[in-house]
Amino acid sequence: MRLDRNALVPGLVALFAALGAAWFFASYEKAPVEVVVGYQGEARRNRLFAAERLLASFGLKAKSLAQLRELPPSGATLILPTRRDQLGEFRARELMNWVRAGGHLIVVAYPPAIGLAFRPDPLLAPLAIRGQTSAQAPRPGAAPTVIDLPGSKDFLEVMFNPRFRLDYRGRDVVTTAGGAHGYHMVQVAAGKGRLTVLSDYRFLQNPAIGEYDHGAFLLYLTGTKRGDVVWLVYGEDMPNLLEWLWENAWTVLAAGAVLLALWVWRAGSRFGPLLPVPPAARRRLLEHIEASGRFLWRHGHRRELLAGVRESLMRSLEFRHPGWSSAPDLNRRLAQASGLSEDEVAAALAFSNVSDPQQFTRTLKTLETIRKNL
Repeated sequence: MRLDRNALVPGLVALFAALGAAWFFASYEKAPVEVVVGYQGEARRNRLFAAERLLASFGLKAKSLAQLRELPPSGATLILPTRRDQLGEFRARELMNWVRAGGHLIVVAYPPAIGLAFRPDPLLAPLAIRGQTSAQAPRPGAAPTVIDLPGSKDFLEVMFNPRFRLDYRGRDVVTTAGGAHGYHMVQVAAGKGRLTVLSDYRFLQNPAIGEYDHGAFLLYLTGTKRGDVVWLVYGEDMPNLLEWLWENAWTVLAAGAVLLALWVWRAGSRFGPLLPVPPAARRRLLEHIEASGRFLWRHGHRRELLAGVRESLMRSLEFRHPGWSSAPDLNRRLAQASGLSEDEVAAALAFSNVSDPQQFTRTLKTLETIRKNL
């Protein structure tokens, strides 16, 4: 029995494929693999979502807001950790009046932006509180800040960013937390309420709320009384374009200013003598005649153009053949002189169908042919 070569090759391929599949399944097995996809849904948009859920789990009426469009009810806690770039003096007075009426406001004091140190914080400047960057502080990742709880032997550990501190020059202090290089938290009384100022709020955000004693510190700031209202504002106010560029791209702006100054200096310098001003070029007479003809044609003065050519023809005719212009057989005489037919001569002298560009051109050629053959 002879083997069929056409069936041998597919059979060998199938055999090797089966052996390979058997080896693969014998050597490997399925195993679950965790893939980090990041936050989804509300947690992706709201960096304070975990803090809101933590407060809600303790019975507080917590809700998150992208923007602060109205003030919370009296006696509530408002966590406003954003930069407050669009917060003016009028809005700052409204917030402080709300605090004095019994509210609790929690904000972050940001260090002044580069080149914008002259702009005071309308909310914290009257209280002599401002954010600053500490050059002597240890790098992030060092030991957490220990916060002693008033009236208790217990303490909390909170990981503040060591680079940011608070400079406080006031007197009305409720409690503070910090080290030798500045405060991380300052609480001051204001009427019936209080104002809490933090150096940063990374410990409140989703990735860090479960680390150290961050959750307990948030409950210490807001209280754990069931039914209390807590609003958390997570949306950043957008500064104007000039402030944003100066804060985030001041090096690019500085380099651009230097390049602009160099370009102006280079463009202002002259190499060699000044070139003489070239005389104004005069147009040829024929160009003016052509332009006048196009203007008259566009504005419907076609008969006037032909009338000018016919008058020139008649003047030449009277000069060369006196009396022909009044002869009754003028068309015949002009046809004999130019070699054209009497019908062509009669149509040219009558200006028939001057609205047709082709007929207009033929009429001009006929009148010019007659003039040249007089």
